[in-house]
Amino acid sequence: MNRLFGAGKMPDELKARSAEADVLCAAEGISVKVAGRGVVLPGFRTNRSVSLKAGSVVLAPRCALASVGRWVVLDSDLGEAPEGAHTIGFAADGMHVHVDLPTVYQSARGTFDLHFRVELEQTALAELPAGPRPVRLPDGAAIAMRTWM
Repeated sequence: MNRLFGAGKMPDELKARSAEADVLCAAEGISVKVAGRGVVLPGFRTNRSVSLKAGSVVLAPRCALASVGRWVVLDSDLGEAPEGAHTIGFAADGMHVHVDLPTVYQSARGTFDLHFRVELEQTALAELPAGPRPVRLPDGAAIAMRTWM
């Protein structure tokens, strides 16, 4: 069952952070909806693509970490305000990450959304930033995204 639902696959960076005292939510083996719209990459084109993956998420008042499988796709300090087109938002149904593909792949077009489906309690939502907030993606995220489409 662990292999089927992704339990026990939380990357080491997320495991280390989930042990800290200020963590609002730490979950692994959660459903991640990966959706692309108007995606054009070298050798790949699709109007709309949707797939479900297993992932992990760790949220604290000032940071958000997330993975899809073993790939860490988000390691962001929520206190900083980076310039960029990628955004993160929090709702009762989970964490939403919007990726602007032209900033990840030079010749790409389209958008890519990740919905980490984990229930967030109202107390946790009160401590997280309200509304969409710009975030940075780790360098290896581009390689992982190409395999999900």
